[in-house]
Amino acid sequence: NLTCLLRLHAPQQLIDASEFKRPVPCPACVDAHVDPGSRNRRNNVSVLVRTPGGRNLVVDFGKTSREAVAAAFPRYGLTRIDALLVTHGHADAMGGLDDLRDVGRVTGEAIPVYLGAECLRVCARMYPYLQPKEARENEAFNRRVANLGWNVIESGKAFELFDYPIFPFDVKHGEDLDSMAFAFGEDRGFVYISDVSRVPEAAMAMLRAIPRIRLLVVDALAETTYPTHFGIEDAVGLARALRP
Repeated sequence: NLTCLLRLHAPQQLIDASEFKRPVPCPACVDAHVDPGSRNRRNNVSVLVRTPGGRNLVVDFGKTSREAVAAAFPRYGLTRIDALLVTHGHADAMGGLDDLRDVGRVTGEAIPVYLGAECLRVCARMYPYLQPKEARENEAFNRRVANLGWNVIESGKAFELFDYPIFPFDVKHGEDLDSMAFAFGEDRGFVYISDVSRVPEAAMAMLRAIPRIRLLVVDALAETTYPTHFGIEDAVGLARALRP
């Protein structure tokens, strides 16, 4: 946590530990600060899903994804991303799209990106040079940019990538924003919910209808509930309700 790390060197009178409900600076942030290999040195939330056919699907490519790819891909023998799914239009989910071009250059193929319509509008504003040429008609000269394939998906409408079923559904990320979550596989047995403050009843009904959730990954930002994220109690409550 950058705030916590900065307070490591702040005068003591500026530190208000009550805001964090834990010692400031906390042991986890100190460990991340002094040990480059620490598991407490985290990146933006993301996940790589390997399909039965061996394709690599990545959910979200945030502002620290370059570091994550550099650290993890060589370690696990990964060389490509076959498709990207984006949950919402915040920097922690799509702030690394510029660096995604480097991954695409390895294979020379366009990396397809799947996202909601509003998220696409955010990406178009932030990365106009990554949009199709017809969206850049006023550009004075041609630039060499890697191609990304933009594909709009809708909450509640299943689709397939490389013969692998994916069911997208919306959850609330604060009451003024939807974030997309995903149930993967023919049985929807892997459920991934990265940014959530509330699961709407329609989504809960769909999740309860899944015969068996084999793996549930869910947001838990802090010990207590946060306006735009689950806290630990919320995440545990969802897990108890769904019994993965």
